[in-house]
Amino acid sequence: MRIAGLDFGSNTTLLLIADVVDGKVVNVLCDETRITKMGQGVHKSKKFHPDSLARVEQALKDYEKLIQKFQPDKVCGVATSAARDVENSHVLFEMAKSHGVPIEVISGTREAELTFRGAFADRAPEANSCVIDVGGGSTELIFKDGEKIVGQSIDVGSVRLMDLYGESDPMDQESFQQMRNYVRERLNPDWKSQNFEHGVAVAGTPTILAAMEMGLKDFDCEKVDGFRLEKKTLQDWMSKLQKMSLNEREQIVGLPKGRADVIVAGCAILFEFLDFIGLESLEVSIRGVRFGVVLDQAH
Repeated sequence: MRIAGLDFGSNTTLLLIADVVDGKVVNVLCDETRITKMGQGVHKSKKFHPDSLARVEQALKDYEKLIQKFQPDKVCGVATSAARDVENSHVLFEMAKSHGVPIEVISGTREAELTFRGAFADRAPEANSCVIDVGGGSTELIFKDGEKIVGQSIDVGSVRLMDLYGESDPMDQESFQQMRNYVRERLNPDWKSQNFEHGVAVAGTPTILAAMEMGLKDFDCEKVDGFRLEKKTLQDWMSKLQKMSLNEREQIVGLPKGRADVIVAGCAILFEFLDFIGLESLEVSIRGVRFGVVLDQAH
């Protein structure tokens, strides 16, 4: 069965069109990302910004053409943290519907389930594994407890934190420390007792950090997927990025200009999660919610 799965996140809008056979993604026809910053200002205003909606509509116009080209059997979109937080989500629903995309606003728990399933779309999860998904509005930590997927969504995301702490450029040391404290205070102490042995990181923050560490001028899925990010590497990048202006960050090889504004917060979130659960490294995965959506819709 051919499925188109769209993920309307707080920082990006993604489209995956893939063939699914016997519960596995066997052929990826299209895997696209647009930086739409749908979570811009949402933490304070509780409304989608008109500029954000304009960027999302442009992405939908692009994606509508791809959906028409590949003719999937089903089209399904999910909206996450930003859509959960706003009063005018109906504007997004109507816009997407006009481009042939139905949207479901999913809970943090549902988002976690789809993320875990998507992260391990290519294999069975290792024992005592967890998945960390650093989003624009929220971050999820997900793991398996027996046969049950357990996930918790925390309202710390790269766009949300830059809205709160990113007024100075470069970010001043006090704001940077306050941001890190904000993340730590919201982490669940129960996670420490899980004794995780293997961590997988999905979404833009880890994939871009991997590209930066490898100095990739052009993003290469094969090189990024499976790359191991060490805690020391994250710490080094976090220290460097905090001291750099936006203009300086935009010059970093491997860092797209559209992500240069939120990478400081994203890196800090990823480091704090990793440090808190006691792992020394994370495996980077290019998969995530959109893969989970495609697998879910194929049933």
